[in-house]
Amino acid sequence: MSDVDKRREFRKADYSNTSKATLPGPLLLPVPPKNDHKLQATFNEARGHVSAAGNRPFDDKLAALRAYRCAKGLCVKCAEKWSREHQCPESIQLHVLQEVWDLFQVEEDTDQQIDNASLHSEQLFLALFVAAVSGKEAPKTMKFRGILQGQEVLILLDSGSSHTFVSTTVAAGLQGIEEMAKPVGVQVVDGGHMLCSSQVLNADWTIQGCSFQSDIRILPLSHYDMIVGMDWLEKYSPMHIHWKQKWISIPYQGSSSLLQGILPELPVGSMVELFALLVSDAAALKLNVPPELAQLLDEFGAVFDPPSGLPPERACDQSIPLVEGASPVVVRPYRYPLAVKDEIERHIITMLQEGIIQYSTSPFSSSVLLVKKKDKSWRFCVDFRHLNAITLKCKYPVPLIDDFLDELGKASWFTSLDLIAGYHQVRLKPEDAHKTAFQTHTGHYEF
Repeated sequence: MSDVDKRREFRKADYSNTSKATLPGPLLLPVPPKNDHKLQATFNEARGHVSAAGNRPFDDKLAALRAYRCAKGLCVKCAEKWSREHQCPESIQLHVLQEVWDLFQVEEDTDQQIDNASLHSEQLFLALFVAAVSGKEAPKTMKFRGILQGQEVLILLDSGSSHTFVSTTVAAGLQGIEEMAKPVGVQVVDGGHMLCSSQVLNADWTIQGCSFQSDIRILPLSHYDMIVGMDWLEKYSPMHIHWKQKWISIPYQGSSSLLQGILPELPVGSMVELFALLVSDAAALKLNVPPELAQLLDEFGAVFDPPSGLPPERACDQSIPLVEGASPVVVRPYRYPLAVKDEIERHIITMLQEGIIQYSTSPFSSSVLLVKKKDKSWRFCVDFRHLNAITLKCKYPVPLIDDFLDELGKASWFTSLDLIAGYHQVRLKPEDAHKTAFQTHTGHYEF
């Protein structure tokens, strides 16, 4: 045997011996613990309580969310509109993620809540609405004129402020000012902060004859003399508030009291429209009219009197020329409810008494309808559309509205003449009166 073969055999034997020596032996298993039935039952009961307590609120919220989406016809997964061919999209909207995120919100620990409550009791933070500092109009605010210890003050009733405050300027003339044991911070809604170190306890103030008492904090206010906040609103609740008309009705001394706030002024350039003015007693209406205007009203008093009868004949009386070969227009009357029939009868009787209409035997006949006005009364209208279709159109040039607007220039006062019965006050030529005939359920008439 050669030396090479010996070395190979030696190495092989050595390798095999080494591998056998390094193999680990079997590991012994630990002795199993003894079955302690009491300990196991206690553990299972504790685990059950923790699981039930921790999962029950989450399960209830999840079930409520699923029921809400099913009731709305939405997919329970992506909150999109569900149908038989629905497939959830790859991305969802932000509000869907927010709903799921709210389910996993964990309430603070009890110890932390107790610490926060104690901290809140030690240091009080008051809230002040931004409108009270900036002086701007806000939707849920009211302004009043009141009296605070003999001083006339401008009061802002603000549901966004937590307490009642008074400006340092007004506080300089007040009595009973006390320094607070510890200054408190006042947080403005817009993010600003103010510091309050003095107050007036049980301060007397009045609004429109109603007396009140409040603890008032002193702050450097610039736009209002006094801010009345939620401490006063909660004290006099329940109440009725009309934020648009600026009035508030509060319980006061066994009954209710209505406090009218300051109404906002009309902005510059605003327009006010008066539809109708009804005066039951002319003697009760006494206006301080300038002599020049009074003379003008007396001179043209007939213009403002209610119309009665037909207008006088003039050279500009209207005519109704028809196209050549046109035949008379006959239109069946509409079908009216009983209440509309009664109203038509009243209009017919009134116009017959005033001489505006008369009985007719004309071959023409148009229908009648009623249109409700802004003052809830009815306007008597005749449907002359078929008559207009066979009427020759006037070729007189109609003025352009743009030209009229250019002529007005910088005028700011305008007058509109509202004709009570428009076409009744435009007289027709006698030979064309029969063309205006109309028919109702009571008969055949013409203007």
